[in-house]
Amino acid sequence: MDWTHPFDTYYRRNPDFDNADSAREVINLIQRQDAIADSLVGETSAEYVLDVLESQGIDPRAYVDCVEANVNHVITQRIQIAGLPLESFF
Repeated sequence: MDWTHPFDTYYRRNPDFDNADSAREVINLIQRQDAIADSLVGETSAEYVLDVLESQGIDPRAYVDCVEANVNHVITQRIQIAGLPLESFF
């Protein structure tokens, strides 16, 4: 598992999307992922990430809850994350 996976967001599919909507979602996904990656290395704030998510219609609280659940899963299942020693979570 890559060290960013517990924090990732994904392309939001919608059967009502036309080509322009799909392209906009791809651009939004890239913007979200760039903001998350920058935050994880200290180049931007977590508040900025939450603002980006909210501006794209993603509930920041739900995102934080999901990340928390993902990180807890990694810890409890002792999943090895590429680039990080397992002990860094304890």
